[in-house]
Amino acid sequence: YNEVQHHTITAIWCAANKCSFASQDDKWYRLEVELLRPRTTPPSSKIVARDMEILYSEYAKAVRWYFEVFVPSVHTDRSPC
Repeated sequence: YNEVQHHTITAIWCAANKCSFASQDDKWYRLEVELLRPRTTPPSSKIVARDMEILYSEYAKAVRWYFEVFVPSVHTDRSPC
């Protein structure tokens, strides 16, 4: 078991399935996690929201780099013109 991987998978699962982060606070979900892996606490909705914010901001850097390197005709600056 790896707590960081658990957080990452949970955040991606919520995004991919269009689930609210609040689903992580559901008592039945928490019971399922306890059943599958006793004494494991799934991340709360606040932690998942924070993790998703970090994932998006870090992934945005990779997307920006890709366009700067491979598609230089696309402007990646934030100027309105």
